[in-house]
Amino acid sequence: MRVRRLLRPVLFLAYLAAYGSFIGVTVMAPDVLATPAPGGVNLAVAWGMGLILLAFITAIAALAMPEEDR
Repeated sequence: MRVRRLLRPVLFLAYLAAYGSFIGVTVMAPDVLATPAPGGVNLAVAWGMGLILLAFITAIAALAMPEEDR
């Protein structure tokens, strides 16, 4: 199966887009990150925790994909 080989880069690019957008907002509009988010934290903390959670989810998804047939 080539599923793992094809989907791993997709997962990586999805995470890279999420992280890049966080960095972009941090550089271009840092005041936006001070906006209150649910849970009593600001948007920067919520977004950062979301990125950490997304990293775990993408890692688990990549590892759960079937190995390639050799």
